[in-house]
Amino acid sequence: MTKMMKMSLLMAGLVLGSFSASTAQVVVENKKREGVKWDKRKSLKDAGIKAPFIFTKKDTVLTIGGRIKPEFFYQPNISMLNSQIPDASQYIKTSIDLTFDVAYGQKKYDYKAVEAFLDLRHKGVFGKALSYFDRDAGAAVGPSLIRVDDGESAFGIHTHSSGKLMLWFNEAWLKFSPNAAFSTSDKNLHTFQVGWFPFQLGRGIALGTFYGTAREYLGLYSYKEDNSAPGANLHGNIIKDMLDYDIYYSRLEERGKGIRDTFNIEKKNVLGLKHPWRGVAKNAEVIAGRIQYKPFSSNETIGTLMLEPYAFYNVADDRKVELYPDSKGKWGSYGLMLEHEYKDFEWGAEVAFNYGKQDVVAIDRNEAVMIADVNGYAREVYSYVYDDKLLAALPVGGDKKLARAAVTPAAYQAVWQDTKENGKKILDPKGNPTGYTSADNRFKPAYKNTFDGWMGVVDAAYNIKAWDLKVSLAYGYVSGDKNPNFVEKDKDYKGFIGLHENYVGKRVPSILILDERFLRRPVNIDQAPRSRTELVFSDMQFVGGGLAWEPKKSCIKDLYINPNVIAFWKTHGEPKYDAVVGKASTTEMSSDFLGTEINLFTECSVVKDLMFFVNLAAFVPGQFFKDVKGLPLDKDFFDFVLEDQRNDIMPGDTAMFGLGTDTAYHVNVGFEYRF
Repeated sequence: MTKMMKMSLLMAGLVLGSFSASTAQVVVENKKREGVKWDKRKSLKDAGIKAPFIFTKKDTVLTIGGRIKPEFFYQPNISMLNSQIPDASQYIKTSIDLTFDVAYGQKKYDYKAVEAFLDLRHKGVFGKALSYFDRDAGAAVGPSLIRVDDGESAFGIHTHSSGKLMLWFNEAWLKFSPNAAFSTSDKNLHTFQVGWFPFQLGRGIALGTFYGTAREYLGLYSYKEDNSAPGANLHGNIIKDMLDYDIYYSRLEERGKGIRDTFNIEKKNVLGLKHPWRGVAKNAEVIAGRIQYKPFSSNETIGTLMLEPYAFYNVADDRKVELYPDSKGKWGSYGLMLEHEYKDFEWGAEVAFNYGKQDVVAIDRNEAVMIADVNGYAREVYSYVYDDKLLAALPVGGDKKLARAAVTPAAYQAVWQDTKENGKKILDPKGNPTGYTSADNRFKPAYKNTFDGWMGVVDAAYNIKAWDLKVSLAYGYVSGDKNPNFVEKDKDYKGFIGLHENYVGKRVPSILILDERFLRRPVNIDQAPRSRTELVFSDMQFVGGGLAWEPKKSCIKDLYINPNVIAFWKTHGEPKYDAVVGKASTTEMSSDFLGTEINLFTECSVVKDLMFFVNLAAFVPGQFFKDVKGLPLDKDFFDFVLEDQRNDIMPGDTAMFGLGTDTAYHVNVGFEYRF
């Protein structure tokens, strides 16, 4: 061993040796962060909790912990309920978290005066470079190809990847108490937290912790970050052990860091602007507030009651509905959650209402696109401008797309750019014909969508202690509506919208419908050749029940078995779909019954702190999917894979590639080790 290595080991030993094992308080705080209920009367040993690596130096405490979770997935018919196509997933994934928590002041102030926390994370699918989620939307596109389609697909679809495994952080924040700064008591403790950390209102339905997710077709957010949202939160106690408050702020997207952002000319398609650049203060920001009120705590005759009224407001400028940026949202939700426990009975409920609006601005849809001409050569044309000579040469009933104009300044510019120019001849600045014509729908009008959705969930459970059994029931209603951006006029949108929502159920959890979110539920069946789909907690009504058995005396240590059955319905009607003629019915409505999910959660201890789990689920499609069988979906298997095979498909056989009615299954087996 070299002298340098010996000195390094000696220094490391001196540093670690200067720390000593801390009290259980640090462990308790970490377990609370993980959602573990803590009884102060129990010791760590009695509670079966393993202390992570804890070291102290004077009044500073360092806690190191983490987890590793390898697991296997098998999911046939998971997205389109169709066994005729390769609609399945089978993969192995590993999730790794390594946490560091440093806190100062517990001995001096009897609370943490300052705390810093870091959660390093890696998620990887075996054999798939740079893939950190179960599936990716572009999986069906295939290898890196240069594709030239009929103006509908991007030119040059490809991917960039690296074989290196990556590490990032899920949480990274700093928290301190003004009480310590001003040397006040902890009777009414206040803390200020800033960084990347999870924050949610109620059960996380109105405002959750899944950073970056919301309805794509509303132009709010359509990406997913695997880390907490950046923000700041002021938390305080007004009445000790009774009344707390939170005031939260987050900047979800930064669009004004420098002149490259503010001068960006992405607004070139927006009508009526003097300059096409973005400008300043075009960020996406949210501000939220809540009060947590506990009027009763462990009352002998009433039990424990907690009420949480809340509200948030989101400003989302420069969003994309059709062309970026063509919309902006100023909206939010307000609601109330409650939880009540009395002896062996517990129940909870939450209700929330949307408010606000989405302004969709007037745009010129015309853009330069690449197409393949009749000879197979690539050609750049305008998407919504026609050449008058090519129009005149078209046969009666011919496809106007064949007459699209080659890219020239004269073909693009119109004297008056508004909806009145749709379908008219394009004139030069002097009012003379240019030889070009605008398409009938080239200019999209401005309109406003007012948000008016709501949701309500309630569940309850009863503990039968003699049998180590908990019986649970749940009901929920979430309003739904059509995609509001198919009809270009002012309207009320009655579907509920959650921001960063990923609700899976509390006392009666769902795997396939609410957790995995792979099943494509169609909307706007009667308004588009390819129906849009949604994976969010909206347009849904459900009722379910479950049993949770956790025997205290068993030959299998820490055994937990939780079967659940949940039935789902739509809350907004859709017409039937006739796959033979390829059209939605104008007279018949489909059933609202989506189907039934049966699931099973199980886990047990292999050795101390190492859990083995098996999660199983099946979704049996209801009458709704039978009424719309064969429906082609937006960005589905038919669109992605069969572009080059349509000539080989017999007429009438295309329905077999659409939405099906086969039972979907879910198998998830793995281990989780926490340290």
